[in-house]
Amino acid sequence: MTTTAPETARHDSPLLRRHGAVAGAGPDAGVAWHYGDPTAEQRALARGGAVVDQSHLGVVTVT
Repeated sequence: MTTTAPETARHDSPLLRRHGAVAGAGPDAGVAWHYGDPTAEQRALARGGAVVDQSHLGVVTVT
């Protein structure tokens, strides 16, 4: 049996209001895609010096 989750309203992250934020599209709508320099941001993330907003992702609980 397959069930489909009900459609929910789009989530808009508070981080999307930060200066330089560029909105994501598609499945990432509602969160920032980047803040003005995606290459530098990716490098910072690779060094462990960045934060990733995943507030738009669902949570699955298995019991």
